Amino acid sequence: MSEQITQEQRGSSALKSGIWYTISSISVKAILIITTPIFTRLMTTAEYGVSVTFAAWFTLLNVVCSLNLWYSIGRAKIDFPGKLDEFVGSIQLLAFYFTAAVGAISFLFLDKVCVLLEMDKPLVIALFVYLLAYPAVQMTQAKFKYLYNYKGNIAITIYTTLSTAAISLILVLLMSEQRALGKSLGAVISAGLLAIAVWIYTLKNGFAKVKTEYWKYALKISLPLILNSISLNILAQSDRIFITKYCGDDYTGIYSLAYSYAILINIVLNAVNEAWLPWFHDSLNDKLTDQIRDNVKPLVVFGCWFGIGCIALAPEAIAILGGAEYSKGVWAVPPITLGIVCSYIFQHYEHIELHLKKTWYISIGTISAAVINIVLNIIFIQRFGFVAAAYTTLVCYFLLMILHHFISRWVLKVHLYNDMFMYLAIIATLIFAVIFMALYNAHWIWRWLLIIAVSVVYLYTNREYILGAVKRFIKK
Repeated sequence: MSEQITQEQRGSSALKSGIWYTISSISVKAILIITTPIFTRLMTTAEYGVSVTFAAWFTLLNVVCSLNLWYSIGRAKIDFPGKLDEFVGSIQLLAFYFTAAVGAISFLFLDKVCVLLEMDKPLVIALFVYLLAYPAVQMTQAKFKYLYNYKGNIAITIYTTLSTAAISLILVLLMSEQRALGKSLGAVISAGLLAIAVWIYTLKNGFAKVKTEYWKYALKISLPLILNSISLNILAQSDRIFITKYCGDDYTGIYSLAYSYAILINIVLNAVNEAWLPWFHDSLNDKLTDQIRDNVKPLVVFGCWFGIGCIALAPEAIAILGGAEYSKGVWAVPPITLGIVCSYIFQHYEHIELHLKKTWYISIGTISAAVINIVLNIIFIQRFGFVAAAYTTLVCYFLLMILHHFISRWVLKVHLYNDMFMYLAIIATLIFAVIFMALYNAHWIWRWLLIIAVSVVYLYTNREYILGAVKRFIKK
């Protein structure tokens, strides 16, 4: 009975934490979307481009400098019970040492590094300060997430978002000669101040210690995922490179707008997956496979319904975001969205590989998909135009789903999900996507009536699950 109570309490905590994590993630993205037009109007296109370059390099280099160590925290909670603070403090120290070493070597060749990154010295220095500070914040958020400490997680998220926006805005207004540096320093200062607080807590409690056991454990899980993260960036960016090469900058802009709209679904689905992961680790460790199998179904159905809605409303969304000159981009939305739904589903198989610490399989799959995507882009974009890039992305994500299903089912010998249900969900989403694409040239009322009907059916058939979740959340 006590174990059952523990499971119920954990499920309640996971639900509450997951809902608030999802809400905060979506809210943060909304704030970023709202503030972007402010900066684009205060800065020249060149200045804004430099700030985007700074952010892009940070995203890529943070994967390397942090060694992706935060990926190991979820599993470490299970393998080192009661010692998560010690574990996080130790790997936080490892990331700091490694980043400091990379920074020291880079400063010996600072001029060449500036040329390579296409940024001036103040920006490069700011970049390495950011890389030095951010892992502490990132690992603390990961720790809070796996401990179901949604208040701490949300506090960090809101502070980081609002302070970065506020400081960046103030510095852009004050630094009229170096607005790009001012905008970039907003993120650096915000992360730096929070990192100082994290380090004070870590050092005060004696958690920042060299523990080779923790370091070896974390590196075994995290190092393979560096290649995975880099490959994901290639998978996401190669489309636009080849569209520019074969179709021109205009079509790259049209595709980018369509991609930006479709990727909004990814914000929501990633938040849902991240919220699900802590409960998944705990439940799989307790061998509660039936609960996992049952609970994943409504999540998959939600992702498919959300994707269908994104596809259905694409003409209106593209018209609002870009206007008539971007109207061709509507045809790229369905395949991009379907690819995102495939990604959302195959991540559930990836979770198994992560739980079993077989992260090399995740990287192998993503690297293979990135290579295939490049080859398909070279073949098809120049023949069929920019929309072909959306379909090559869909093909690669679908192949990834098949690959990870194969790895978990036949290589790792884990039969956790109802695989037929997963594939039928994708097929159903594909059928609705084709129907809505056929209605793009029809009167808008037919699309709206159909998506309303689909939504009513979805809400009605899932009413018990939705109402139950809401009631448990409110009660808690």
